[in-house]
Amino acid sequence: MASILSTSSSYRKDAMHKNRLHQQISSDSHSTFERESITNSSYEAVTERTFEVHLYGFIRMLIRRRKLITTVVGLVAITAVTMMLMTANSYQSKATLLPSGQTDNVTALKDLVGLGSMSMTEENSSALYPLILRSDLVKDALLSKRFEFGFNEKSLAMTVPEYFGETDPTRLRNYLDDITSVNAGKRTGEIVLTVETEYPELSQAVAEEYLNQLEDYNLNKRRSGAKNTQTYLAGQLAIVKKELERAEDNLQTYRLSNSDWAGSSNPEILTGLARHQREVELKSTALIYLQQQYEIAKFTSQKDMPIIRILDKPSLPTIKTGPNRTLTVFVATLFALIGSVALAFALEYLGQQKNGDYRGEYEAIRRDLQKAFPKGEKLVSTVSMTLRGSVAEKQEVTL
Repeated sequence: MASILSTSSSYRKDAMHKNRLHQQISSDSHSTFERESITNSSYEAVTERTFEVHLYGFIRMLIRRRKLITTVVGLVAITAVTMMLMTANSYQSKATLLPSGQTDNVTALKDLVGLGSMSMTEENSSALYPLILRSDLVKDALLSKRFEFGFNEKSLAMTVPEYFGETDPTRLRNYLDDITSVNAGKRTGEIVLTVETEYPELSQAVAEEYLNQLEDYNLNKRRSGAKNTQTYLAGQLAIVKKELERAEDNLQTYRLSNSDWAGSSNPEILTGLARHQREVELKSTALIYLQQQYEIAKFTSQKDMPIIRILDKPSLPTIKTGPNRTLTVFVATLFALIGSVALAFALEYLGQQKNGDYRGEYEAIRRDLQKAFPKGEKLVSTVSMTLRGSVAEKQEVTL
């Protein structure tokens, strides 16, 4: 009995000890949580306070440097407005060409994903049109052309070199690239040609001349395999015709020299007559065959020749396409504002360093700059006066 009571008493003591340990652990955890909460709250409070201090300092800096910021922004805005007013309007003429020629599905798919190559393009395909339009051959033809057009009820006439005020051929080609755009659609293959100048009718005239030069190259300078075959056969036809005429003349001469050839039984006369007749027959057969092949090649070359299909002729622009004066002035003013604020920060920092612990280093740098750049001393003096004025303004605001 005593042993049972003793065992029960020990169980109760153990249970009480475990409860005390559990309460102590819970109390410690709660205290730790409260300390962490207090620490986080303090950190957030300090961070918020620091942000408020920095914000107030930023606003005070803007107020102190307001003259610098407004001066820079005002000068840039006035300059941008003046430049935009001095810049002439530009007008864009646009023409659209439809594709011609045949391409297989695999080539079209590769062109769509950007894996196609010029070597895989058919020679008679209109995919070569952008390359032709951008070529120096077409550009040089445009540079030698004189355009007549009207503007503001006045008749004008000028060449492209006169328009740009330049005579160097390389620069003129680059200028043409600047005012001309040739884009080809990857999926549909349409070609869009745009020309932009200061005169609406000049833009249209230059675009039309581009198309004229493309057509001239397409008809007179572009050569396909069938065209080369046609040229070769034409040369062979001329040779065979002359040979046939020579053979016929030889046969006629032989008959005249042997007037009794029709009833003659002389083997030499008959052999010579047969030889001349056979030569005439061979040349006649060759001529007939070449004539047939020539007609086939001629038809094939006409079939292979890509037809320039114009969907939209060069338009006459009535609304200017540039410059966008409002956007330009706004962007310039925005960048000026950002730059002036950055400059104000830099001047503020230099002012603090000059009046702080780094005064000696600042003066040493200033002396070195004056020695290295004697002409820049005036600029340094101007900056110093600006800094002194800023300090004075700061003191007045504080008072």
